[in-house]
Amino acid sequence: MVETLVALALLAAEPERSPDEPIARGGFIAWNKYSKRPETSRSEAKRNETKRNVFSTKGETSMATKGNPDMIRKCVATLESLTPYIQSRRIFDEKRKDETYDDFEARIWNKRMHVNESGEVYIPAMQIQKAMAAAAKYEDIPLKGSRNFTSLFAAGVYVADSVPLGVKPDDVKHEQILCSSDGKKGGSGGKQVTRLFPIILQWSADVEFMLLEPRITQDVFKRVLRSCGFFNGFGSFRAQNGNNNGRFKCTRVEWSEA
Repeated sequence: MVETLVALALLAAEPERSPDEPIARGGFIAWNKYSKRPETSRSEAKRNETKRNVFSTKGETSMATKGNPDMIRKCVATLESLTPYIQSRRIFDEKRKDETYDDFEARIWNKRMHVNESGEVYIPAMQIQKAMAAAAKYEDIPLKGSRNFTSLFAAGVYVADSVPLGVKPDDVKHEQILCSSDGKKGGSGGKQVTRLFPIILQWSADVEFMLLEPRITQDVFKRVLRSCGFFNGFGSFRAQNGNNNGRFKCTRVEWSEA
């Protein structure tokens, strides 16, 4: 009885509190049923992660295709070279018995160019497409779950056609590069030989990309295209493989429905 009276006296002596204000009892904080309890660190982290993950499945679809996931988008991007572009089309010519290795290279180096029926040097469509998929890993873009955009670019973006550079084969020079005799990077302990590769010092072209994946927004695509030009590049001895060739920049993009 005495303890009860003491407790009632303490309650009566306390000042009025707002419903959201905690009540201290013996070193502990008590919240009444009307109080707004603070969020735990786990729930707050989950809420912040949701805010950061702007590319969740529902958001990506609406942002990219305005709610129509079946819409195919077309992006025409104007690309300009930053460093020379080297080609190395596979050839099957064999060295003749009556010619030296240097004579052999002088005879076949121009066959390493990709030339279309109109007599123009071009960048193969698959070369660009694979470069974009490889470059997606450079961008730390959140995606729902543990996935990343590399697989989405590999399956959801394709280049409509090979890209002519407006360059004739007769205007292309060659570059002497010391390579392993077995044709593999680093070689297998064999000797090194000098090979000749076609090199285009400067180029500019319009590339037509088709986007099938609705989660690849315009912003994501432009960021990956930038990384592709700076860190990946096209062709042989490119930046992706630790060299400096094949880099480019994007100067213009134009979007439309396919």
